[in-house]
Amino acid sequence: MAFPLSPLETYQSKLDQQEVIFDESQQLALLALERIYQQLHEAKSSSMTMSENIKGVYMWGDVGRGKTFLMDLFFSCLPESVGLRLHFHHFMARLHQELNLSFGQVNPLKGIAKKLASECRVLCFDEFFVSDIGDAMLLGGLTEALFEEGVVLVATSNIAIKDLFQNQLQKQRFEAPIALLQTNLESVHLNGQADHRLRHIGSTDIYFVSDEQEMQVLFGQIATGEVSSLPLQVCRRAIKTKAVAQNIAWFDFYALCDGLDLRWIIWS
Repeated sequence: MAFPLSPLETYQSKLDQQEVIFDESQQLALLALERIYQQLHEAKSSSMTMSENIKGVYMWGDVGRGKTFLMDLFFSCLPESVGLRLHFHHFMARLHQELNLSFGQVNPLKGIAKKLASECRVLCFDEFFVSDIGDAMLLGGLTEALFEEGVVLVATSNIAIKDLFQNQLQKQRFEAPIALLQTNLESVHLNGQADHRLRHIGSTDIYFVSDEQEMQVLFGQIATGEVSSLPLQVCRRAIKTKAVAQNIAWFDFYALCDGLDLRWIIWS
């Protein structure tokens, strides 16, 4: 199993090619990811299991601070079959599907954790956030089972570990899962002032439109191919569209988020 360039080497290469701008506030997170990479590399040539005694990383902070960029950089450095990267929303959809398939098992979360451990040694979660009390209870049991299986967790979030589940009823029930995450993850706060999303505005068109007729004109200028108003299937959910073409879809906000005031959104 060959290891590619390390996270630090990859980051330096991107700096040299002027693909990124150096950000001091990202360096602690980068060092934490480098630590995991090196420990995995050392474990490969020793008798220890691939992820034994390896502490994961939880990167949190405001949007635009580079959390997802660092996770993607780290993931790209892992050998094939070592890592699995999922947006947290997609992971929860998979978890519920696995639970449906595990109906009747005594402890299905342990079985799901064992299956995930057979697929990867490092599990990368992007946008870790829990707003549903049922999901929160499931995650408590699943993360414990994953750590027992030796899976290394790398996660990004907008909030600190200690603030997870804090809007839930009976939040004291989640003190143990929070303590478990704090024990098994190195928490790194990306608290820089630079919003790296703004670097890409110059090459990306952004539109703010308040009139539906203007949106129709804009859609017509961007759309390619045949235009229809057929719904789109996303995770087995049919989402109504106002219009959809080969390269772009137009939704109203209500269709996407269910119950909020009408706004128009175009995805391309």
